[in-house]
Amino acid sequence: MRRLQDFDNEYLFVLPKDVLQDYTFSPIIANLYVTDLGFFPNAQYHYVNRERGSAGWVIIFCTGGSGTVIVDDTTYHLHQYSLIIMPPGIKHTYYASKDDPWDIYWFLNCQIKCNTHNPFLSIGLA
Repeated sequence: MRRLQDFDNEYLFVLPKDVLQDYTFSPIIANLYVTDLGFFPNAQYHYVNRERGSAGWVIIFCTGGSGTVIVDDTTYHLHQYSLIIMPPGIKHTYYASKDDPWDIYWFLNCQIKCNTHNPFLSIGLA
């Protein structure tokens, strides 16, 4: 069984487009904002596949358990205190471990404008 959401004790927030339009007048906010965010604890069967990537940046921070992220054909194993950042338009799949499902904070459709561009970034903090 695969699940996109509806985990026990999850938090899920999506910023309505009309609210977002009210805030994009600011040069600071227009360069860095998040439209969707959440926390999925013990996200058993969590699975996401985006053949064409996402419209904005995707950030996943694993606080417990483990999971796998595949970006273009490269596989990354996330564990407690690891983070991955994926740019828009890049094919990716991610899922929780069957034996040790992850706890993740995730940020979707992030608009990030910066002077440098890395195709993707994975950081192990522990």
